Amino acid sequence: LGCCEVICSDKTGTITENKMTVTSMYFNGNTQNNKFRLDEIGKKMVIAGVLCNDTNLSNGKILGDPTEIALTELGRTLNLDKFNLDNDYKRLDEIPFDSNRKLMSVLCDYEGKTMFTKGAPDLLLARCSHIMKDGKVVSITEKDRQNIISANEEMSGRALRVMGFAFKSYNDGDRLEEEGLVFLGLMGMIDPPRKEIKAAVKKCKRAGMRPVMITGDYSNTALAVAKEIGLAKSMDEVITGEQLSKMSDEELDERIKKCSVFARVSPEDKVRIVEAFKRAGKVVAMTGDGVNDAPSLKRASIGIGMGKTGTDVAKEVSDIIVTDDNFATIVVAVEEGRKIYGNIQKTVKFLFSANLAELLSLFLVTIIFPKNIFLFPVQILFVNLITDSLPAIALGVEQPEANLMEQPPRDKNKGLFSNGIGTSIVILGVLQTALVVAVYALGIKMFSDTVAVTMAFYTLNIVQMFYLTSMRTNAPFYKSKPHKNPYFLLAIAFCFALLALFAFTPLKNLLSLVALTGTQWGIVFGFSAAMFIFSEIYKAVVYVVKKSKDKKKEA
Repeated sequence: LGCCEVICSDKTGTITENKMTVTSMYFNGNTQNNKFRLDEIGKKMVIAGVLCNDTNLSNGKILGDPTEIALTELGRTLNLDKFNLDNDYKRLDEIPFDSNRKLMSVLCDYEGKTMFTKGAPDLLLARCSHIMKDGKVVSITEKDRQNIISANEEMSGRALRVMGFAFKSYNDGDRLEEEGLVFLGLMGMIDPPRKEIKAAVKKCKRAGMRPVMITGDYSNTALAVAKEIGLAKSMDEVITGEQLSKMSDEELDERIKKCSVFARVSPEDKVRIVEAFKRAGKVVAMTGDGVNDAPSLKRASIGIGMGKTGTDVAKEVSDIIVTDDNFATIVVAVEEGRKIYGNIQKTVKFLFSANLAELLSLFLVTIIFPKNIFLFPVQILFVNLITDSLPAIALGVEQPEANLMEQPPRDKNKGLFSNGIGTSIVILGVLQTALVVAVYALGIKMFSDTVAVTMAFYTLNIVQMFYLTSMRTNAPFYKSKPHKNPYFLLAIAFCFALLALFAFTPLKNLLSLVALTGTQWGIVFGFSAAMFIFSEIYKAVVYVVKKSKDKKKEA
Protein backbone atom coordinates (compact mmCIF):
# COMPACT_ATOMS: atom_id res chain seq x y z
CA LEU A 1 0.00 0.00 0.00
CA GLY A 2 2.83 2.38 0.74
CA CYS A 3 4.08 1.88 -2.85
CA CYS A 4 0.64 2.35 -4.46
CA GLU A 5 0.82 4.64 -7.51
CA VAL A 6 -2.57 4.09 -9.20
CA ILE A 7 -5.95 3.45 -7.55
CA CYS A 8 -8.54 2.12 -10.02
CA SER A 9 -11.93 2.47 -8.39
CA ASP A 10 -15.50 1.63 -9.35
CA LYS A 11 -17.76 4.67 -9.45
CA THR A 12 -21.00 3.37 -8.03
CA GLY A 13 -20.90 2.84 -4.29
CA THR A 14 -17.19 3.54 -3.94
CA ILE A 15 -16.96 7.08 -5.28
CA THR A 16 -20.70 7.72 -5.08
CA GLU A 17 -23.09 7.06 -2.19
CA ASN A 18 -24.83 4.18 -4.02
CA LYS A 19 -28.20 5.69 -3.07
CA MET A 20 -30.10 6.06 -6.32
CA THR A 21 -33.09 8.37 -6.77
CA VAL A 22 -35.04 8.76 -10.00
CA THR A 23 -35.08 12.48 -10.80
CA SER A 24 -35.77 12.54 -14.54
CA MET A 25 -38.04 10.66 -16.98
CA TYR A 26 -38.33 10.75 -20.76
CA PHE A 27 -41.38 9.26 -22.47
CA ASN A 28 -43.73 10.20 -25.33
CA GLY A 29 -41.12 12.66 -26.63
CA ASN A 30 -40.93 14.78 -23.44
CA THR A 31 -38.60 14.98 -20.44
CA GLN A 32 -39.97 15.51 -16.92
CA ASN A 33 -37.82 16.35 -13.89
CA ASN A 34 -38.50 15.72 -10.19
CA LYS A 35 -42.32 15.94 -10.30
CA PHE A 36 -43.83 13.38 -12.65
CA ARG A 37 -47.21 13.48 -14.38
CA LEU A 38 -47.79 10.07 -15.91
CA ASP A 39 -49.81 9.31 -19.01
CA GLU A 40 -50.46 5.76 -20.20
CA ILE A 41 -46.88 5.38 -21.51
CA GLY A 42 -45.26 6.80 -18.38
CA LYS A 43 -47.34 4.52 -16.18
CA LYS A 44 -46.39 1.48 -18.26
CA MET A 45 -42.70 2.43 -18.02
CA VAL A 46 -42.89 2.62 -14.21
CA ILE A 47 -44.70 -0.75 -14.15
CA ALA A 48 -41.88 -2.14 -16.34
CA GLY A 49 -39.36 -0.79 -13.82
CA VAL A 50 -41.01 -2.37 -10.79
CA LEU A 51 -41.80 -5.75 -12.39
CA CYS A 52 -38.42 -6.16 -14.13
CA ASN A 53 -36.83 -5.94 -10.72
CA ASP A 54 -35.47 -8.38 -8.10
CA THR A 55 -35.84 -6.32 -4.93
CA ASN A 56 -37.58 -7.90 -1.96
CA LEU A 57 -39.15 -6.73 1.29
CA SER A 58 -37.71 -7.67 4.71
CA ASN A 59 -39.11 -6.19 7.94
CA GLY A 60 -40.51 -3.26 6.01
CA LYS A 61 -37.16 -2.51 4.33
CA ILE A 62 -36.53 -2.80 0.60
CA LEU A 63 -33.46 -4.92 -0.11
CA GLY A 64 -31.58 -5.39 -3.37
CA ASP A 65 -29.54 -3.57 -6.00
CA PRO A 66 -29.54 0.22 -5.41
CA THR A 67 -30.75 0.89 -8.97
CA GLU A 68 -33.70 -1.46 -8.54
CA ILE A 69 -34.44 -0.05 -5.07
CA ALA A 70 -34.74 3.40 -6.72
CA LEU A 71 -37.26 1.99 -9.23
CA THR A 72 -39.24 0.31 -6.46
CA GLU A 73 -39.33 3.52 -4.38
CA LEU A 74 -40.44 5.50 -7.45
CA GLY A 75 -43.30 3.05 -7.95
CA ARG A 76 -44.40 3.48 -4.33
CA THR A 77 -44.51 7.28 -4.64
CA LEU A 78 -46.69 6.92 -7.77
CA ASN A 79 -49.06 4.37 -6.17
CA LEU A 80 -47.58 1.51 -8.20
CA ASP A 81 -46.23 -0.63 -5.36
CA LYS A 82 -44.00 -3.42 -6.62
CA PHE A 83 -45.02 -5.97 -4.03
CA ASN A 84 -48.71 -5.56 -4.89
CA LEU A 85 -48.00 -5.65 -8.63
CA ASP A 86 -45.90 -8.83 -8.18
CA ASN A 87 -49.03 -10.54 -6.82
CA ASP A 88 -51.27 -9.18 -9.56
CA TYR A 89 -48.91 -9.91 -12.46
CA LYS A 90 -47.01 -13.12 -11.76
CA ARG A 91 -43.54 -13.57 -13.27
CA LEU A 92 -43.59 -16.49 -15.69
CA ASP A 93 -40.03 -16.47 -17.03
CA GLU A 94 -36.94 -14.28 -17.15
CA ILE A 95 -33.63 -13.56 -18.88
CA PRO A 96 -31.30 -12.46 -16.04
CA PHE A 97 -29.00 -9.46 -16.32
CA ASP A 98 -25.40 -10.00 -17.35
CA SER A 99 -22.54 -7.55 -17.83
CA ASN A 100 -22.16 -8.24 -21.56
CA ARG A 101 -25.80 -7.76 -22.64
CA LYS A 102 -26.42 -5.09 -20.00
CA LEU A 103 -30.11 -6.00 -20.14
CA MET A 104 -32.66 -7.81 -17.97
CA SER A 105 -36.04 -9.15 -19.11
CA VAL A 106 -39.02 -10.74 -17.34
CA LEU A 107 -42.14 -12.32 -18.81
CA CYS A 108 -45.24 -11.49 -16.72
CA ASP A 109 -48.92 -12.35 -16.75
CA TYR A 110 -49.78 -8.75 -17.74
CA GLU A 111 -52.35 -7.93 -20.43
CA GLY A 112 -52.07 -11.50 -21.63
CA LYS A 113 -48.36 -12.13 -21.57
CA THR A 114 -45.86 -9.26 -21.70
CA MET A 115 -42.08 -9.21 -21.52
CA PHE A 116 -40.61 -6.12 -19.86
CA THR A 117 -36.97 -5.24 -20.53
CA LYS A 118 -34.73 -2.71 -18.85
CA GLY A 119 -31.04 -1.87 -19.34
CA ALA A 120 -28.44 0.27 -21.06
CA PRO A 121 -30.27 2.69 -23.40
CA ASP A 122 -27.99 2.21 -26.40
CA LEU A 123 -28.12 -1.58 -26.28
CA LEU A 124 -31.86 -1.56 -25.58
CA LEU A 125 -32.55 0.87 -28.41
CA ALA A 126 -30.65 -1.33 -30.86
CA ARG A 127 -33.17 -4.12 -30.13
CA CYS A 128 -36.27 -1.93 -30.54
CA SER A 129 -38.26 -1.97 -33.78
CA HIS A 130 -41.23 -0.02 -32.44
CA ILE A 131 -41.99 2.81 -30.03
CA MET A 132 -45.04 3.74 -27.98
CA LYS A 133 -46.29 7.24 -28.85
CA ASP A 134 -49.58 8.86 -27.88
CA GLY A 135 -50.84 5.55 -26.54
CA LYS A 136 -50.13 3.67 -29.78
CA VAL A 137 -47.40 1.27 -30.85
CA VAL A 138 -45.80 2.52 -34.08
CA SER A 139 -42.62 1.74 -36.01
CA ILE A 140 -39.63 3.58 -34.63
CA THR A 141 -38.11 6.17 -36.98
CA GLU A 142 -34.60 7.54 -37.26
CA LYS A 143 -35.87 10.81 -35.81
CA ASP A 144 -37.26 8.92 -32.79
CA ARG A 145 -33.88 7.29 -32.30
CA GLN A 146 -32.08 10.66 -32.45
CA ASN A 147 -34.53 12.18 -29.95
CA ILE A 148 -33.94 9.26 -27.56
CA ILE A 149 -30.15 9.55 -27.97
CA SER A 150 -30.34 13.32 -27.32
CA ALA A 151 -32.45 12.80 -24.18
CA ASN A 152 -29.98 10.16 -22.98
CA GLU A 153 -27.01 12.49 -23.54
CA GLU A 154 -28.79 15.37 -21.80
CA MET A 155 -29.48 13.23 -18.71
CA SER A 156 -25.95 11.78 -18.74
CA GLY A 157 -24.52 15.30 -18.89
CA ARG A 158 -26.26 15.98 -15.56
CA ALA A 159 -24.37 13.04 -14.01
CA LEU A 160 -27.50 10.86 -14.06
CA ARG A 161 -27.34 7.11 -14.51
CA VAL A 162 -29.75 6.47 -17.38
CA MET A 163 -31.79 3.34 -17.92
CA GLY A 164 -34.03 2.45 -20.84
CA PHE A 165 -37.33 0.52 -20.75
CA ALA A 166 -39.19 -1.49 -23.37
CA PHE A 167 -41.83 -4.22 -23.67
CA LYS A 168 -43.05 -6.92 -26.02
CA SER A 169 -46.36 -8.77 -26.15
CA TYR A 170 -46.25 -12.57 -26.28
CA ASN A 171 -48.51 -15.40 -27.36
CA ASP A 172 -48.35 -18.93 -26.00
CA GLY A 173 -45.48 -20.83 -27.55
CA ASP A 174 -43.51 -17.71 -28.57
CA ARG A 175 -39.80 -17.89 -27.92
CA LEU A 176 -38.50 -15.53 -25.23
CA GLU A 177 -36.00 -13.23 -26.93
CA GLU A 178 -34.91 -9.61 -26.64
CA GLU A 179 -35.62 -8.57 -30.23
CA GLY A 180 -38.39 -6.56 -31.87
CA LEU A 181 -39.01 -4.61 -28.63
CA VAL A 182 -41.33 -1.62 -28.18
CA PHE A 183 -39.48 1.34 -26.69
CA LEU A 184 -41.19 3.01 -23.70
CA GLY A 185 -38.77 5.62 -22.35
CA LEU A 186 -35.78 6.52 -20.17
CA MET A 187 -35.25 7.17 -16.48
CA GLY A 188 -32.35 9.18 -15.07
CA MET A 189 -31.16 8.47 -11.53
CA ILE A 190 -28.91 10.64 -9.40
CA ASP A 191 -26.24 8.92 -7.33
CA PRO A 192 -24.39 11.78 -5.64
CA PRO A 193 -20.65 11.55 -4.92
CA ARG A 194 -19.72 10.92 -1.30
CA LYS A 195 -19.02 14.16 0.56
CA GLU A 196 -15.46 13.17 1.44
CA ILE A 197 -14.45 12.06 -2.08
CA LYS A 198 -13.32 15.44 -3.41
CA ALA A 199 -10.85 15.85 -0.53
CA ALA A 200 -9.70 12.22 -0.94
CA VAL A 201 -9.00 12.72 -4.66
CA LYS A 202 -7.04 15.89 -3.90
CA LYS A 203 -5.08 14.03 -1.22
CA CYS A 204 -4.32 11.23 -3.70
CA LYS A 205 -2.89 13.65 -6.23
CA ARG A 206 -0.78 15.44 -3.60
CA ALA A 207 0.60 12.05 -2.57
CA GLY A 208 1.76 11.32 -6.12
CA MET A 209 -0.97 8.75 -6.79
CA ARG A 210 -3.33 8.63 -9.75
CA PRO A 211 -6.99 8.04 -8.93
CA VAL A 212 -8.76 6.38 -11.87
CA MET A 213 -12.53 5.91 -12.11
CA ILE A 214 -13.95 2.81 -13.83
CA THR A 215 -17.67 2.54 -14.51
CA GLY A 216 -20.26 0.87 -16.67
CA ASP A 217 -22.08 4.19 -17.07
CA TYR A 218 -22.01 6.37 -20.15
CA SER A 219 -19.00 8.57 -20.79
CA ASN A 220 -21.06 11.74 -20.27
CA THR A 221 -22.29 10.55 -16.87
CA ALA A 222 -18.81 9.41 -15.87
CA LEU A 223 -17.21 12.70 -16.95
CA ALA A 224 -19.84 14.78 -15.12
CA VAL A 225 -19.11 12.92 -11.87
CA ALA A 226 -15.34 13.09 -12.51
CA LYS A 227 -15.54 16.87 -12.99
CA GLU A 228 -17.55 17.25 -9.79
CA ILE A 229 -14.93 15.44 -7.68
CA GLY A 230 -11.89 16.99 -9.40
CA LEU A 231 -10.80 13.80 -11.15
CA ALA A 232 -10.97 14.91 -14.79
CA LYS A 233 -11.62 18.06 -16.80
CA SER A 234 -12.45 17.03 -20.37
CA MET A 235 -13.52 14.14 -22.59
CA ASP A 236 -9.86 13.75 -23.61
CA GLU A 237 -9.33 12.00 -20.27
CA VAL A 238 -12.11 9.45 -20.89
CA ILE A 239 -11.81 6.09 -22.66
CA THR A 240 -14.92 4.03 -23.40
CA GLY A 241 -15.10 0.25 -23.55
CA GLU A 242 -15.82 0.48 -27.27
CA GLN A 243 -12.66 2.53 -27.85
CA LEU A 244 -10.70 0.17 -25.63
CA SER A 245 -11.73 -2.86 -27.67
CA LYS A 246 -10.32 -1.25 -30.82
CA MET A 247 -6.96 -0.33 -29.27
CA SER A 248 -3.84 -2.44 -29.42
CA ASP A 249 -1.84 -2.85 -26.22
CA GLU A 250 0.72 -0.34 -27.55
CA GLU A 251 -2.00 2.26 -28.22
CA LEU A 252 -3.53 1.68 -24.80
CA ASP A 253 -0.12 2.04 -23.13
CA GLU A 254 0.25 5.46 -24.73
CA ARG A 255 -3.31 6.66 -24.13
CA ILE A 256 -3.46 5.49 -20.52
CA LYS A 257 -0.80 8.03 -19.51
CA LYS A 258 -3.42 10.81 -19.67
CA CYS A 259 -6.63 8.90 -18.96
CA SER A 260 -8.44 9.20 -15.62
CA VAL A 261 -11.88 7.78 -16.50
CA PHE A 262 -12.94 4.50 -18.15
CA ALA A 263 -16.63 4.35 -19.09
CA ARG A 264 -18.87 1.55 -20.38
CA VAL A 265 -16.23 -1.03 -19.53
CA SER A 266 -16.72 -4.74 -18.99
CA PRO A 267 -14.95 -6.88 -16.35
CA GLU A 268 -12.66 -8.14 -19.15
CA ASP A 269 -11.67 -4.54 -19.92
CA LYS A 270 -10.59 -4.12 -16.29
CA VAL A 271 -7.95 -6.79 -16.77
CA ARG A 272 -6.50 -4.92 -19.77
CA ILE A 273 -6.47 -1.67 -17.79
CA VAL A 274 -4.56 -3.30 -14.92
CA GLU A 275 -2.08 -4.89 -17.29
CA ALA A 276 -1.49 -1.57 -19.08
CA PHE A 277 -0.65 0.22 -15.84
CA LYS A 278 1.60 -2.64 -14.75
CA ARG A 279 3.46 -2.53 -18.08
CA ALA A 280 4.12 1.14 -17.27
CA GLY A 281 5.82 -0.03 -14.07
CA LYS A 282 3.04 1.17 -11.76
CA VAL A 283 1.87 -0.42 -8.52
CA VAL A 284 -1.88 -0.71 -9.15
CA ALA A 285 -4.76 -1.07 -6.69
CA MET A 286 -8.05 -2.25 -8.19
CA THR A 287 -11.47 -2.37 -6.54
CA GLY A 288 -14.15 -4.90 -7.37
CA ASP A 289 -17.30 -6.48 -6.00
CA GLY A 290 -18.64 -8.94 -8.58
CA VAL A 291 -17.75 -12.49 -9.53
CA ASN A 292 -16.55 -11.21 -12.91
CA ASP A 293 -14.14 -8.79 -11.17
CA ALA A 294 -12.07 -11.67 -9.76
CA PRO A 295 -9.54 -11.79 -12.67
CA SER A 296 -8.72 -8.06 -12.44
CA LEU A 297 -8.49 -8.23 -8.63
CA LYS A 298 -5.98 -11.08 -8.92
CA ARG A 299 -3.94 -9.32 -11.61
CA ALA A 300 -3.72 -6.04 -9.67
CA SER A 301 -0.78 -5.38 -7.35
CA ILE A 302 -3.37 -4.81 -4.62
CA GLY A 303 -6.85 -6.31 -5.05
CA ILE A 304 -9.46 -4.47 -2.99
CA GLY A 305 -12.78 -6.19 -2.33
CA MET A 306 -15.94 -4.43 -1.22
CA GLY A 307 -17.21 -5.49 2.20
CA LYS A 308 -20.84 -4.41 1.81
CA THR A 309 -21.71 -5.17 -1.81
CA GLY A 310 -18.89 -7.57 -2.67
CA THR A 311 -19.53 -11.20 -3.54
CA ASP A 312 -17.73 -13.97 -1.66
CA VAL A 313 -15.66 -14.71 -4.76
CA ALA A 314 -14.44 -11.09 -5.02
CA LYS A 315 -13.58 -11.00 -1.32
CA GLU A 316 -11.77 -14.34 -1.52
CA VAL A 317 -9.33 -13.21 -4.22
CA SER A 318 -8.78 -9.72 -2.76
CA ASP A 319 -5.72 -8.71 -0.77
CA ILE A 320 -7.72 -6.35 1.44
CA ILE A 321 -11.43 -5.71 2.01
CA VAL A 322 -12.88 -2.23 2.52
CA THR A 323 -15.77 -2.75 4.90
CA ASP A 324 -17.56 0.54 4.08
CA ASP A 325 -17.01 0.40 0.26
CA ASN A 326 -15.62 3.95 0.39
CA PHE A 327 -12.85 5.30 -1.85
CA ALA A 328 -11.75 7.70 0.91
CA THR A 329 -11.12 4.68 3.16
CA ILE A 330 -8.74 3.26 0.54
CA VAL A 331 -6.74 6.51 0.69
CA VAL A 332 -6.66 6.24 4.50
CA ALA A 333 -5.38 2.67 4.12
CA VAL A 334 -2.59 3.87 1.81
CA GLU A 335 -1.63 6.49 4.40
CA GLU A 336 -1.62 3.79 7.09
CA GLY A 337 0.59 1.61 4.88
CA ARG A 338 3.06 4.44 4.45
CA LYS A 339 3.00 5.17 8.18
CA ILE A 340 3.66 1.54 9.14
CA TYR A 341 6.58 1.27 6.72
CA GLY A 342 7.99 4.59 7.96
CA ASN A 343 7.78 3.42 11.57
CA ILE A 344 9.51 0.16 10.70
CA GLN A 345 12.32 2.18 9.13
CA LYS A 346 12.58 4.40 12.23
CA THR A 347 12.71 1.37 14.52
CA VAL A 348 15.38 -0.30 12.41
CA LYS A 349 17.35 2.96 12.24
CA PHE A 350 17.21 3.40 16.04
CA LEU A 351 18.12 -0.20 16.89
CA PHE A 352 20.89 -0.53 14.33
CA SER A 353 22.54 2.79 15.21
CA ALA A 354 22.23 2.08 18.96
CA ASN A 355 23.77 -1.38 18.60
CA LEU A 356 26.41 -0.02 16.24
CA ALA A 357 27.37 2.46 18.98
CA GLU A 358 27.78 -0.41 21.46
CA LEU A 359 29.92 -2.46 19.08
CA LEU A 360 32.12 0.45 17.98
CA SER A 361 32.56 1.67 21.55
CA LEU A 362 33.76 -1.74 22.68
CA PHE A 363 36.03 -2.02 19.63
CA LEU A 364 37.60 1.45 19.95
CA VAL A 365 38.12 1.36 23.72
CA THR A 366 39.74 -2.07 23.42
CA ILE A 367 42.19 -0.63 20.86
CA ILE A 368 42.82 2.72 22.60
CA PHE A 369 42.87 1.40 26.18
CA PRO A 370 43.90 -2.27 25.79
CA LYS A 371 44.67 -2.72 29.47
CA ASN A 372 41.43 -1.21 30.78
CA ILE A 373 38.01 -2.76 31.31
CA PHE A 374 35.29 -0.94 29.37
CA LEU A 375 31.95 -2.64 30.05
CA PHE A 376 31.11 -5.88 31.82
CA PRO A 377 28.83 -8.39 30.03
CA VAL A 378 26.00 -7.80 32.51
CA GLN A 379 26.17 -4.05 31.76
CA ILE A 380 25.91 -4.66 28.01
CA LEU A 381 22.84 -6.84 28.61
CA PHE A 382 21.31 -4.02 30.68
CA VAL A 383 21.90 -1.51 27.86
CA ASN A 384 20.09 -3.84 25.45
CA LEU A 385 17.24 -4.30 27.94
CA ILE A 386 16.65 -0.54 27.88
CA THR A 387 17.20 0.31 24.21
CA ASP A 388 15.67 -2.77 22.58
CA SER A 389 12.41 -2.83 24.55
CA LEU A 390 10.00 0.06 25.15
CA PRO A 391 11.80 2.69 22.99
CA ALA A 392 11.64 0.40 19.94
CA ILE A 393 7.95 -0.34 20.61
CA ALA A 394 7.24 3.39 21.00
CA LEU A 395 8.70 4.07 17.55
CA GLY A 396 6.45 1.38 16.09
CA VAL A 397 3.32 3.31 17.09
CA GLU A 398 4.44 6.82 16.12
CA GLN A 399 1.97 9.15 14.43
CA PRO A 400 2.50 9.67 10.68
CA GLU A 401 4.76 12.49 9.54
CA ALA A 402 2.87 15.72 8.83
CA ASN A 403 3.87 15.68 5.15
CA LEU A 404 3.51 11.92 4.69
CA MET A 405 0.79 12.25 2.05
CA GLU A 406 2.66 14.96 0.18
CA GLN A 407 5.51 12.61 -0.66
CA PRO A 408 5.56 10.41 -3.77
CA PRO A 409 5.00 6.65 -3.30
CA ARG A 410 8.16 4.80 -2.30
CA ASP A 411 9.90 2.66 -4.87
CA LYS A 412 8.88 -0.99 -4.38
CA ASN A 413 12.37 -2.08 -5.47
CA LYS A 414 14.11 -0.16 -2.68
CA GLY A 415 14.78 -1.81 0.68
CA LEU A 416 14.59 -0.71 4.30
CA PHE A 417 17.98 0.99 4.14
CA SER A 418 17.17 3.15 1.11
CA ASN A 419 16.67 6.92 0.96
CA GLY A 420 19.60 7.62 3.25
CA ILE A 421 18.53 5.33 6.12
CA GLY A 422 21.72 3.25 5.86
CA THR A 423 23.88 6.37 5.81
CA SER A 424 22.00 7.77 8.82
CA ILE A 425 22.58 4.56 10.79
CA VAL A 426 26.34 4.77 10.24
CA ILE A 427 26.71 8.53 10.86
CA LEU A 428 24.49 8.66 13.94
CA GLY A 429 25.94 5.42 15.31
CA VAL A 430 29.45 6.86 14.95
CA LEU A 431 28.39 10.11 16.70
CA GLN A 432 27.01 8.14 19.66
CA THR A 433 30.22 6.10 19.75
CA ALA A 434 32.35 9.27 19.80
CA LEU A 435 30.39 10.68 22.75
CA VAL A 436 30.60 7.46 24.79
CA VAL A 437 34.33 6.97 24.12
CA ALA A 438 34.98 10.66 24.95
CA VAL A 439 33.22 10.31 28.32
CA TYR A 440 35.18 7.13 29.08
CA ALA A 441 38.48 8.85 28.17
CA LEU A 442 37.61 11.83 30.42
CA GLY A 443 36.75 9.43 33.25
CA ILE A 444 40.12 7.67 32.91
CA LYS A 445 41.99 10.97 32.80
CA MET A 446 40.11 12.89 35.52
CA PHE A 447 38.93 10.16 37.88
CA SER A 448 39.55 6.39 37.95
CA ASP A 449 38.94 3.22 35.95
CA THR A 450 35.80 2.22 37.87
CA VAL A 451 34.33 5.74 37.65
CA ALA A 452 35.14 5.81 33.91
CA VAL A 453 33.31 2.49 33.38
CA THR A 454 30.27 3.76 35.32
CA MET A 455 30.20 7.08 33.42
CA ALA A 456 30.52 5.29 30.07
CA PHE A 457 27.73 2.89 31.05
CA TYR A 458 25.29 5.68 31.95
CA THR A 459 26.26 7.69 28.85
CA LEU A 460 25.64 4.71 26.55
CA ASN A 461 22.12 4.42 27.99
CA ILE A 462 21.20 8.10 28.25
CA VAL A 463 22.68 9.14 24.88
CA GLN A 464 20.20 6.80 23.21
CA MET A 465 17.28 8.40 25.04
CA PHE A 466 18.27 11.83 23.70
CA TYR A 467 18.78 10.30 20.27
CA LEU A 468 15.31 8.70 20.47
CA THR A 469 13.77 12.07 21.39
CA SER A 470 15.15 13.65 18.24
CA MET A 471 14.86 10.86 15.64
CA ARG A 472 11.25 9.85 16.29
CA THR A 473 10.26 12.37 13.62
CA ASN A 474 11.93 13.80 10.53
CA ALA A 475 10.63 17.25 11.44
CA PRO A 476 12.43 19.62 13.86
CA PHE A 477 11.81 18.70 17.50
CA TYR A 478 9.66 21.78 18.19
CA LYS A 479 7.16 20.42 15.62
CA SER A 480 7.27 16.84 16.85
CA LYS A 481 4.44 16.98 19.45
CA PRO A 482 5.86 14.30 21.80
CA HIS A 483 2.64 14.32 23.85
CA LYS A 484 0.87 12.72 20.86
CA ASN A 485 2.70 9.46 21.55
CA PRO A 486 2.19 8.43 25.20
CA TYR A 487 4.25 5.26 24.57
CA PHE A 488 7.28 7.42 23.82
CA LEU A 489 6.84 9.32 27.10
CA LEU A 490 6.36 6.03 28.95
CA ALA A 491 9.51 4.57 27.36
CA ILE A 492 11.63 7.59 28.39
CA ALA A 493 10.17 7.56 31.91
CA PHE A 494 10.74 3.80 32.26
CA CYS A 495 14.37 4.00 31.13
CA PHE A 496 15.29 6.90 33.41
CA ALA A 497 13.40 5.33 36.34
CA LEU A 498 15.28 2.05 35.86
CA LEU A 499 18.63 3.85 35.64
CA ALA A 500 17.83 5.85 38.79
CA LEU A 501 16.88 2.66 40.62
CA PHE A 502 20.33 1.19 39.97
CA ALA A 503 22.22 4.48 40.32
CA PHE A 504 20.91 5.52 43.74
CA THR A 505 20.28 2.22 45.52
CA PRO A 506 22.50 -0.71 46.52
CA LEU A 507 21.35 -2.44 43.31
CA LYS A 508 24.26 -0.65 41.61
CA ASN A 509 26.52 -3.37 42.99
CA LEU A 510 24.77 -5.96 40.83
CA LEU A 511 26.07 -4.12 37.74
CA SER A 512 29.51 -3.34 39.25
CA LEU A 513 28.76 0.41 39.25
CA VAL A 514 29.97 3.10 41.67
CA ALA A 515 28.31 6.27 42.93
CA LEU A 516 28.98 9.40 40.85
CA THR A 517 29.45 12.98 41.99
CA GLY A 518 27.51 15.96 40.64
CA THR A 519 30.39 16.86 38.29
CA GLN A 520 30.52 13.35 36.93
CA TRP A 521 26.75 13.32 36.35
CA GLY A 522 27.10 16.70 34.64
CA ILE A 523 29.64 15.25 32.19
CA VAL A 524 27.38 12.23 31.52
CA PHE A 525 24.28 14.35 30.84
CA GLY A 526 26.19 17.07 28.97
CA PHE A 527 27.73 14.65 26.47
CA SER A 528 24.48 12.66 26.18
CA ALA A 529 22.44 15.79 25.45
CA ALA A 530 24.93 16.71 22.72
CA MET A 531 23.55 13.76 20.75
CA PHE A 532 20.17 15.49 20.59
CA ILE A 533 21.83 18.59 19.09
CA PHE A 534 23.86 16.52 16.60
CA SER A 535 20.75 14.63 15.52
CA GLU A 536 18.76 17.84 14.99
CA ILE A 537 21.61 19.33 12.94
CA TYR A 538 21.84 16.16 10.90
CA LYS A 539 18.07 16.26 10.16
CA ALA A 540 18.37 19.90 9.03
CA VAL A 541 21.27 19.06 6.70
CA VAL A 542 19.35 16.10 5.21
CA TYR A 543 16.32 18.36 4.65
CA VAL A 544 18.39 21.03 2.86
CA VAL A 545 20.13 18.44 0.66
CA LYS A 546 16.80 16.82 -0.24
CA LYS A 547 15.27 20.20 -1.14
CA SER A 548 18.24 20.98 -3.35
CA LYS A 549 17.90 17.63 -5.16
CA ASP A 550 14.15 18.14 -5.65
CA LYS A 551 14.74 21.57 -7.21
CA LYS A 552 17.30 20.11 -9.62
CA LYS A 553 14.81 17.40 -10.66
CA GLU A 554 12.09 20.01 -11.28
CA ALA A 555 14.53 22.09 -13.31
